[in-house]
Amino acid sequence: MILVLGGTSEGREIARALQQAGRSCLLSVASGLGELFLEEGTPRRVGRLEPETLEALLRERHVELIIDATHPYAVQIQALSQKIAREQSVAYWRFQRPRTEIPDHPAIIRVPDYQEAFQVLRDSEGGVLFTIGVKNLGRFRGLWDGAARPVWAKVYPTAESMEICRACGLRPEQIYAFHGPGTPELLGAILKQTRAAWLVTKESGQAGGTDVKLAAALESACKVLLIDRPTLAEGSPAVTVESIEKLLGMVKGLELSHENSDRIVGTRQPESSGPFRV
Repeated sequence: MILVLGGTSEGREIARALQQAGRSCLLSVASGLGELFLEEGTPRRVGRLEPETLEALLRERHVELIIDATHPYAVQIQALSQKIAREQSVAYWRFQRPRTEIPDHPAIIRVPDYQEAFQVLRDSEGGVLFTIGVKNLGRFRGLWDGAARPVWAKVYPTAESMEICRACGLRPEQIYAFHGPGTPELLGAILKQTRAAWLVTKESGQAGGTDVKLAAALESACKVLLIDRPTLAEGSPAVTVESIEKLLGMVKGLELSHENSDRIVGTRQPESSGPFRV
């Protein structure tokens, strides 16, 4: 059994290719948002993985290989899965989304983490357009709570995203909700409409639209605050691959002892390992 971690576009592509190749696999996504984009018939489990949950999942499903295709900024699940895989002698491969080449431009300011990003914005002026998703919006609430600082957020159009924005104190007119990163023209129009002085983003690679966001901001004479990718305290895993084609080639020659006896189609994952759907 191969366990693929990640509701990312790469995670979905890897799981689809494994299925088409006849490999026994299970795709684990953290939330209902990740599940929305899965194709019908994709073997899946939905829900965050806690240590006990992941340990049970590896044991009960006879997992022999973890392919971690989670988001570059999902360091908690990366560290957890790498640690438990090592403890249970399960092979762990990390698919690392290729980086975007960031131009050397005076309008692009790079910071190592959210805390420093907040400090830069706190000491600056002008409106801010956040394009970092909703999970970490609350870290910046101090910018607009009790202040007249104009802020906006680009988020996915889901009820969960809207609720998080509301909890962060954002009003409907401060929210731009649409699927994907958009285009330079669309983001440029938003920057023009809002007159934002800052666009805050992450180095999420081409799949995350980093190139699109940079192009829109620079064309609009808007400063970019770029939050760099975090690094794992445990260091990089022994097997790290930046090409899906190469990764699938590595899997092709892999023999798994439990694969033929552990097909999951038509079965349900035990409750102790979280919800499971086919």
